[in-house]
Amino acid sequence: MQRADLSNVVMHIKALHFPRMAVQEVLAETIEPPAPERVKVAINSLKMVGALDHDENLTPLGRVLLQLPVDVQLGTMVLYGAFFKCLSRAVSLAAILSNRDPFLSPPLRKREAHAVKSSWVPEGSKSDVLATLAAYEEWASIQNKGHYNTAGQFCMDNYLSKPTMMLIHRIRGQLVHSLYQAGVMDISAGGAAASGASNSEHVPPELNVNAGSMPLLAGLVALATKPKFAVKLNHRLLRTNIDKVVLIHPSSTNANKNERDTDFLQDTDRDIMAFSEKRRSVNVGNAGQTFLSGTTKIPALPYVMFGAHDIKLTNAGLECDKWVHISGVIGALEEVRRLRENVHGCMLRVFEGLSRSSRTRKTQNGVVVPVHPRYEGDTESLVGEREYAEDNLDARDHRLSEKEMKELDLLTTDIVRILDEQYTNMQYIQGAKSKIDNIRSYMKSNKDKSYWSGSANY
Repeated sequence: MQRADLSNVVMHIKALHFPRMAVQEVLAETIEPPAPERVKVAINSLKMVGALDHDENLTPLGRVLLQLPVDVQLGTMVLYGAFFKCLSRAVSLAAILSNRDPFLSPPLRKREAHAVKSSWVPEGSKSDVLATLAAYEEWASIQNKGHYNTAGQFCMDNYLSKPTMMLIHRIRGQLVHSLYQAGVMDISAGGAAASGASNSEHVPPELNVNAGSMPLLAGLVALATKPKFAVKLNHRLLRTNIDKVVLIHPSSTNANKNERDTDFLQDTDRDIMAFSEKRRSVNVGNAGQTFLSGTTKIPALPYVMFGAHDIKLTNAGLECDKWVHISGVIGALEEVRRLRENVHGCMLRVFEGLSRSSRTRKTQNGVVVPVHPRYEGDTESLVGEREYAEDNLDARDHRLSEKEMKELDLLTTDIVRILDEQYTNMQYIQGAKSKIDNIRSYMKSNKDKSYWSGSANY
């Protein structure tokens, strides 16, 4: 209790509706009560995700997240993965991020292991997590066919921990099953995925049509890791909202020791890196250094749409969470901000409809949590129950209609199209700049040579 993340604990306490007791008071009665500061951090984190409202009451999103066997941020990523039709990879990412890195680094083979890990990074991305995802998907395709010896050899050849891979596989299956139980499949892909069995671990193909969208995958990683972001200062140094100077851990595929300042300047979308955790090195005689592990490069648009929490438009561009600044054409940035607000508003309605679709919510350990308070002899609870009953005379009116599900599908399809088009344009611009820089470098290296001597040489 004193060291574990309190977000899920706080959310479950809120769901139980302790009469006239705040969360801090409930936790203060435990055997080893956590520090009040940690409880406050957990509450603020839940507010940022949207699981608690400004009055610290459980939101419809929070009630849905109670049914998923992962942390709230990973659960939110999985829900978005379903609505944006990238579910199979989203549940795999959630299972990966909830475990330790399966890639091993043997002391005598660190260089070889790092090279193998780097080889799994998908083209067009810079991500430790997506490298693990690619390796896991290849391993799972072998494992699911029953070729267990081959799957074991695959782990040995690629410096992967087999027990960790098995654990990731098991958590992934539990997540898919929980999504069926929560009714998420019923409203995803315009309702087209509602025919699956509730006890299945299979993801309908309708929910995987955007699995190849790299900017969407980056956005999902940003959603799962926020507010763990860093901004590059140069090719080696970064800063976070807390630390002035941090480094990328040597085990990361993004720790490129051969990258130069010129490479940094060529990288048009270089600024934002998501990370899974910080590591502090302790050296005798100095304060040590802070390293970031599990890093993923997040393009600006996916960061704004999925990673940033508080966004303001200024004369200089977008100010995200009071410390990340994104520049560009003001009119275009304003349209992006408005689009993000519209998506957020639509998702609030989606979570409300999803929350209303069932009468009870199940916690991770199978305990049924009532949706409304019920405490005998407690006047405040009886009032709350009466208000709940009046508000739910016809719960079906609050469920998502078929038209709303179709509109959600159209919205998410358009968002992915915008992300992909912007990503393609940035890749083209970056490629063009790289070619120009290569030509300039070539001409500079040959500036003393004469190409036009007045005669043709063959």
